[in-house]
Amino acid sequence: RLMTVVVPIVAVVALALAGYFYSQIRTLKQDPQILAQKEVAELVAKVGKLVVLPADETPTVATVSDPEALKDQAFFASAQKGDKVLIKPSIIEPAYAYQAVNTSPGLLDEVIKFLKELGISDIVVGEQSLLGNDVGSAAKKSEILDVCLKHKVNVADLSKAEYIEKDYGGIKFEIAKEVFERKIINIPVMKTNSQIGISGAVENMVRVTSPKTQKAMFVEGIEKTLPMLIKVLP
Repeated sequence: RLMTVVVPIVAVVALALAGYFYSQIRTLKQDPQILAQKEVAELVAKVGKLVVLPADETPTVATVSDPEALKDQAFFASAQKGDKVLIKPSIIEPAYAYQAVNTSPGLLDEVIKFLKELGISDIVVGEQSLLGNDVGSAAKKSEILDVCLKHKVNVADLSKAEYIEKDYGGIKFEIAKEVFERKIINIPVMKTNSQIGISGAVENMVRVTSPKTQKAMFVEGIEKTLPMLIKVLP
């Protein structure tokens, strides 16, 4: 008697599920826009875990298959096949990704994928950790090294770079040569800073200079020398 009750129930549930999925597929075929909206919502949810997004705007998601078709649009105007790009994340110390001390590996992954969609393959991730830390160890623990290995992108330790000297206001800045030879994408982490109040995009560029320059900048007063550095960067 139990079997005679269970079998009809299972059959009814199966028919109900089949009807539901058939209805969903039919709706999507009739209106592909529904599928597109669903993909956008899923993508926005993922990105929203990495950065704060405005709540009063509906984002547009685009797949770039030919950068030439976008050359007249301001956002993509400077993107060209053959570009050399230096991505400058914040990898200041060995910390796990969930601690949000360093640039999110997920965000870096999306930036590299986007650049490759534009036809840009010459990409270097350049950084140096805080004085006393090893950037290789920090990149490994934060999972940033995994992202770079996945995309076959080199990680450059800017503390060992070749430097170009720039003078501003009587202060000599030794800046990594890569900064002048590549287009820069700055991916900082915004957080509080005991010396300058808030760390962000401007503070993140301090570490494109030599360790000697960084020490001198703090001796002279970082609130004074940081704006000077920005003046001499390309």
